[in-house]
Amino acid sequence: MSEYIIYTKEKGKIETDHFNVFSDLDDLTLHREDGPAYQHFHENGKLEQIEYCIDGKRHRLDGPAVQKFHLSGRLYFEAYYKHGSFHREDGPALIEFKLNGDLDTEEFWLNGQQVAFKLWKDRVKAKTIEVDSIADLEKQAKKEKGYYIDGTDHYISTNSKRPIVYTIKESNVFESFTDFYKNINES
Repeated sequence: MSEYIIYTKEKGKIETDHFNVFSDLDDLTLHREDGPAYQHFHENGKLEQIEYCIDGKRHRLDGPAVQKFHLSGRLYFEAYYKHGSFHREDGPALIEFKLNGDLDTEEFWLNGQQVAFKLWKDRVKAKTIEVDSIADLEKQAKKEKGYYIDGTDHYISTNSKRPIVYTIKESNVFESFTDFYKNINES
């Protein structure tokens, strides 16, 4: 099996064991409309990195344009792009995962501009549902696909076309975080 599978406008599909992304692409444009334009594999044959590109720009509307995987095959990074710019309306555009698979970092981007969570939520007109505690957020996170970082006051569900943001009722935020950190310190 080749270590790299690359699709370019000029040469079509290229399979190779040796590839320098900085020099070997000088006269080539990554491009593929029906799948990833760039795939890099670990020595064990498992996928290391995958990128979707159109006309040399990272682009994908139905999922992340870039994904990176540990040697074990576990996902640790994904990024959403539209025409070469970070962009995602149904969740964070830049996501990093811990080694155990839990969410570590999330960044919200619209049309190449990084935006604060609350601004993103307003711009995409996300539906908001209030819950009583962090425990309720954690239960929701176990029930459906989405994003939740331990200790934050929100969980984003990506099961529907329009994102749903679960937040802790404002009157319960302090109490929920106090309980959360108390439980951590007792562990």
